Amino acid sequence: MSSVKVRGAKLVYEVLGTSGPWVAITPGGRRGFAWDRPLGVLVAEAGFRVLMYDRRNTGGSEIGFPGQSESHEQAEDLLALLRTLGTGPAYVAGCSSGSRLSLLLALHHPEAVKALLRGADLDPSDAQCYYFLSKAYDSSPGQADEVIQRFRRFMDLRPRNGRAPYYYAMSLWKGRRAQDAEVNVEQIEGLLKKSVALDPKFPEAHLQLGNLYSDQKKYEVAIAQYQQAIALNPDLADAHYRLGQALVHTGKKEQAQEQLRLYQKLRTEHLSELERQRAEVRQFVYSEKKSAAGNQ
Repeated sequence: MSSVKVRGAKLVYEVLGTSGPWVAITPGGRRGFAWDRPLGVLVAEAGFRVLMYDRRNTGGSEIGFPGQSESHEQAEDLLALLRTLGTGPAYVAGCSSGSRLSLLLALHHPEAVKALLRGADLDPSDAQCYYFLSKAYDSSPGQADEVIQRFRRFMDLRPRNGRAPYYYAMSLWKGRRAQDAEVNVEQIEGLLKKSVALDPKFPEAHLQLGNLYSDQKKYEVAIAQYQQAIALNPDLADAHYRLGQALVHTGKKEQAQEQLRLYQKLRTEHLSELERQRAEVRQFVYSEKKSAAGNQ
């Protein structure tokens, strides 16, 4: 087991395997990497070099909370650790909060889309990889043609999965719009409708259908889609906001104000929950520092 200082904190780590592509595995909760080491051994035996490590504030690594979001700081730590070790491109995996860290790393660093593309090629029918790819691609719509190709393939492989046409539609819509003003609106509409038909309880598909209709100034049709999205998930803040906007365009100002009020309420609750989580982490760090000082 080794250690190295990155971004002001000493991180404890171990590398399993001696050759092959790099894989970084991040445990969830407050667990150190020892919990997931057996998984790392299996991955290494399959021909990979596996980075096991303790995030800051966990296991044998140092305590520190320099930013407002612990997960964001830990994601940046992992990137710095990979660069310090000179791994080059790496597959990033995790459990629970480790998954969140991995997703944040992908979202904030566009080059991560390339790794997710390779991950999709490992098991083209695995739905989970496409979820992460869609999130990373939404943040950084690069490699449009390659991403669209992967989502199209996923739809062909999983014809009964309602999210498959949704991912394909969104890649065509967002990716093409980022590069070219000309998008095939009818194709995107057809794919989103197919998503709804396959999975009637998928609120995001209704939300995006509403957005598509709003972009075309078809506000009455958009309102119906937003209402369906909210019926399926009343906590979908974006649906309340977009519904409020559509209602304003149709002259229904009182109803619009109510939807915008609900949006503000949900947004405030979300920010309060984030602050509660941050306070818990700060309390944990304070307790650990106090305990460490008492043991000296």
